Amino acid sequence: MLMRDATRNTLYLIEDYGKTLKEVQENVHFYQWGDAAWDDDDRRVYFTTADPNPNSDIEDETVNLFVSDYPYTGGSNEFDKNLGDHDGFLLVGRYIFAQRTDDGVIGLHVSDRRKPFKRAMIPVPDEHRNYLVIRINDVQALVIVEHAGGFYNLYLSDESGVYYSLSLRDLVIDSDYNIDLELIEGLNGTLVANQYTREDTSDLASSIRTVISLDNGGFWEGLLLPDEDINGDTINCEPPNCSLHLHMDFTNYARLGVYSTESALGIIVAHGTIGIELSINPDLFISRDGGVTWEQTLAGSWGVNLADHGGLMVAAKDYHQEQSTVLKYSCNEGYSWRDFTFSSTDITIYGVVTEPGQHTTIIVSY
Repeated sequence: MLMRDATRNTLYLIEDYGKTLKEVQENVHFYQWGDAAWDDDDRRVYFTTADPNPNSDIEDETVNLFVSDYPYTGGSNEFDKNLGDHDGFLLVGRYIFAQRTDDGVIGLHVSDRRKPFKRAMIPVPDEHRNYLVIRINDVQALVIVEHAGGFYNLYLSDESGVYYSLSLRDLVIDSDYNIDLELIEGLNGTLVANQYTREDTSDLASSIRTVISLDNGGFWEGLLLPDEDINGDTINCEPPNCSLHLHMDFTNYARLGVYSTESALGIIVAHGTIGIELSINPDLFISRDGGVTWEQTLAGSWGVNLADHGGLMVAAKDYHQEQSTVLKYSCNEGYSWRDFTFSSTDITIYGVVTEPGQHTTIIVSY
């Protein structure tokens, strides 16, 4: 294993259960293990070093990206001499992303399959402030760019990771990088996101709508409305001015945002509202076909868990709203629900965990 001494910023290798430490490199700012699929050895280490000069005008200024191969003898090689000083890097699969500032201008640089870095070509000319790599598959990358003015756009790369096209404008995200973007588990290429509907990015009071992409961000559209509400009444709401909108990380007014799992392919459970824009007081909705169609399954806010590949769904009232003596469960993917009374007095339920086995166990945390 590797260990970084934060007081001295020295990277050490531990090979004998902690008995001895072998120094790999001093002044290490950040490091990552290699990837056996794209490196000769998954024990290869990539790292940047920090400027040890206490009189430097730039605190913790990083310098070149280095790589050290196993066994670690204290030596290392510069990965790409043309990259030079940079602000940081991220290694994911076949790509290495590096952010570099040149004369006050921030740019993104990409190494594909461990080849030399190239400057990423991102079409929107607005000034860049930061980059967030959100998704990587074997051939494409999704990158969020923070632009000057406080708005964020999502961009989709080509197969080299260098050339980008605009995927989604004005993604909903806050200063702590809570992002309203969900990758649906088990369905490669299906994404759900919230975006601001404002014409002017300086309009902070604009509304929020939910959109879905089934092709990894190439095309986005609004969510289809359910035909009926939970009472069986027809929903009088005409698209495209009216659609289903979902709560996510930043806009999460309920306990559960958008929930999916690889063990229950196609099932998505989420809290949302119907109307022109996202609003508070959501209900629980379910999709059984990967987000193509939706149905309102329970009124109000709930904590939900799935077991037995979606064959069992368990729901408990949101502890932010009220106490309860009852759990709800469904054995038909939320088409109908039954009650299970587990307490004679009202209890605040903080979590519901399902443990599948020969007999499914439901654990209530309160």
